[in-house]
Amino acid sequence: MHILLSLSLLCPVLASSPTHEVRFGLGVWNLDGGGGVFSAGVGRARSSWLSTEVGVEGGRPDTRNPRYALLFADVRLLAPAERPGRARPFAVLGGAVAAGMSFRVSPLAGVGLQTAWHQGLVATRVELDRFTQGHGIRDSARLLAQLVIGLR
Repeated sequence: MHILLSLSLLCPVLASSPTHEVRFGLGVWNLDGGGGVFSAGVGRARSSWLSTEVGVEGGRPDTRNPRYALLFADVRLLAPAERPGRARPFAVLGGAVAAGMSFRVSPLAGVGLQTAWHQGLVATRVELDRFTQGHGIRDSARLLAQLVIGLR
């Protein structure tokens, strides 16, 4: 499993409902050998509960693993907000194509939590994804921690 901290920049049409997202991430560490990780992606909110994302991820070689590259696409399904200001759980479904990993193609499924937007400008997101065809700790899961910033 690798852990990514990333910063997302959103371009909202309305401050309370961002519609576009650009994400850059740096892996803090890889739990299976210590190599660094880089991630970038773009996304679009299709509605208040549905968004899509495509992205790339790459890892440097480390003590036990070769360099790898990953291309992924997914949809994020956000649960309705029970009350304004509350965090919202979400599910992620998609797929990935990889080089240097234990799989070439894998479905991915994940769950997460996104905080409410603070004054329409800042939110945080935590996401755990599972690559169903991955073997070993590095190739089977990733944990993302994101700071999301809305741009006017």
